[in-house]
Amino acid sequence: MYTQKGKQLMGWGLSEIISPLELSEFFTLYYRQKFLRIENGYPKFAELMPWSVLNHILRHHRIDPPQLALIKDGIPVPVESYTKPVPERNTTILRLRIPELVNHLREGATLIVDKVQYMYPPLGKFTEQLERALGTEIGVNLYAGWRSSRGFNLHYDDHDVFILQVAGKKEWSVYSPTVKYPLAHGASQEAVKPTGDPAWKGTLNTGDVLYIPRGWWHVAVPCDEPTLHLTVGLVTLTGLDLVRLVLEKVACEELMRQDIPHVNDTAGQETFLAMFRETMSRAIMERDLLNDFYRHLNTMADLTPAVGLPWSATPDILPPSHSYVVCLASTRPLDIRHQPESGVVEVGVRGRILSFNEATLPLLKFLEETQGVAASVFYEKFGASYGHEELRVFLTDLVKHGILSLTLTEDKDSEYIGEEVKVLA
Repeated sequence: MYTQKGKQLMGWGLSEIISPLELSEFFTLYYRQKFLRIENGYPKFAELMPWSVLNHILRHHRIDPPQLALIKDGIPVPVESYTKPVPERNTTILRLRIPELVNHLREGATLIVDKVQYMYPPLGKFTEQLERALGTEIGVNLYAGWRSSRGFNLHYDDHDVFILQVAGKKEWSVYSPTVKYPLAHGASQEAVKPTGDPAWKGTLNTGDVLYIPRGWWHVAVPCDEPTLHLTVGLVTLTGLDLVRLVLEKVACEELMRQDIPHVNDTAGQETFLAMFRETMSRAIMERDLLNDFYRHLNTMADLTPAVGLPWSATPDILPPSHSYVVCLASTRPLDIRHQPESGVVEVGVRGRILSFNEATLPLLKFLEETQGVAASVFYEKFGASYGHEELRVFLTDLVKHGILSLTLTEDKDSEYIGEEVKVLA
């Protein structure tokens, strides 16, 4: 089903999205500051989500609302008008009624599919590259329209987005923020809609890019022809997220678990507040607080769901041959902590700390730098220094604990492992 053309996307990242603009210029002038529109003049993103792949997804994936939704002029189309409940064992599932769904689209509804990066391997790999470049979680939503009715009304998002116009065109209007640094709707002051002229109004054509920082108002309208774009959303990290880490740090302090003194206990309240302020100040003033914050994000990041069956579920975990590829199972850097005094290397993953002999440090660094490597290449590079059996035990431990994901080279998805594996092989 999936074509070989998807391979060209494997090496893509932020540079390819904003090209010909340089990364330094993007981060200096636009990132989190102002909107950006880039004209490309050719179908640059055609292979990210071809129409044929969308058809395949709708036919073969079970996508329950609200992950799949139809919306017209800012109003959701009733789910029951394009789905039907189907009894299955002890539950009931919703199944799409394709003729009714397509009829809604024909009449002007916009089709929305959230988190579509999990449904098409090339798009998933592309998303992982972006997460590595930007150091934050990313979600990709699909929007497809046919007539001239808008989907959402004029609104702003609480996170930055890249709009990648895959096919067709859309008319966009972008307005300056009316409130700085908005949080999720309902968590910050209600922003007043803009009343002046848009900062930019124009057509996004096939292959074009629109970058919209959080808080910038926008609305899009199809042009009475098939149109499809991907919205790449970047999770926003704020001072409030740092406060949550501080709260986790002070939770182990005995004082923070004590009862607050009774309302009539004035002396007790003064003593408690003095100790409370001292505890919080000590936690906030830690020199490495931001480094701890980033390390915490890295160790708690979700792992890539590459299962590696059938071998990963066997006692051996790895295949007997070298016909597989191992990749880092997280888009974040490995949390590697070398302890020279004890001869130990610690690796943080999924909130746990795993210990290895310090001799494995070059191996861990290599895996982090390459991100993905064929097992045969790994054994050839390090076999003479470590021994094949020792390397196998090492890789087995990393796969077992979720640090590495395992993909068999004979799997259909293996064609999307990445260009770096081809180079190393």
